[in-house]
This record gives sequence, C-alpha cells and structure tokens, in this order.
Amino acid sequence: MKSRFFALFALMLGMSLLLVSLQLRADDTANTAVGIAQGGSELFVKAGGQIKVRSTSLFAGDAHIANIGGENGNTIMAPFAGSVSSVVCINEDTHDATAVISTYINGVAITNGSVAILSTSTAYTKFTATPTALNTVAANDAVRIASDGGGSDTTAAACRVYFTP
Repeated sequence: MKSRFFALFALMLGMSLLLVSLQLRADDTANTAVGIAQGGSELFVKAGGQIKVRSTSLFAGDAHIANIGGENGNTIMAPFAGSVSSVVCINEDTHDATAVISTYINGVAITNGSVAILSTSTAYTKFTATPTALNTVAANDAVRIASDGGGSDTTAAACRVYFTP
C-alpha cells in the first residue's frame, strides 16, 4: 500500500487567506511534477507541472469610524473585481441613539448594505448586513462605510467589508 503525504500551505495576500493543498505519494516523488523538496521547506514545480489555484476564501477590508455620532466614515479600495458579500460592524461602546452605518460603492448605496447600531445595544455588539443588489465592484473601486451621525456622544465602530471574486 502506498503511503501518502499531505501538506497545507497558507499564502497571505493582503488580508486574504489563500489555501493551497498538495497530495504526494512518498514512493513516487521522483515522478512528481509538483512537490515539496527534501526537508519540507521548499515547493517545487518541474517542467510540465502546474499548480492550479481556486480561491474560495473571502477578502476582508477593514474600516474604522472614530465617531458614529457624527457624519463620519472611511473609504477602502476593492481588492479585485467581484462583489461585496457582507458588511459587519461592531460598536466599541454604548451609544445614546441609533446610528445607521451605510456602505457605498463609488458613491452609490449598496442595497441592504446598512447596519443600525441601536441605542439599546451593549458595547461590542456585532451587526451584520448582507447586500442583495448594487454590490458589484471593479478592482480599486472606492467602497465607503459611513455613519448617518445618529446620536450626540462619541462612540467608535470597527467595520469589515467582505469581498468575493
């Protein structure tokens, strides 16, 4: 019976985690076109070999809003052509009124891309939006996350926008 060796590589591309897996047979490495060199520290590709990569992971872009009680926001760039698949915001403290945080692509509001940080929520409550339309991005499009300024106190929020290819 042939023994098998499995390896998993993680490549960090910006904030995107890309996983690549290889399967090698220990008794067939001389005929392997793609593999791990002796000692396990190098990946090799021989003539005729190829590595096919299929990204199924998400890319996350982070934006911090220093004061959701004012009309403040932050802009990030879309990492590639694709779509905004979700928006997640966490308030960093309690807030005196409901503040709506909306997401825009090149100035156009994303349908269902807003979250409402409620005045009744405790600190570090997570709010999630799942866009349904107007969420397609081209590479390097401006994606803005902005508060409507609801409330009068100074509360910060951390937001993350998830992109899929």
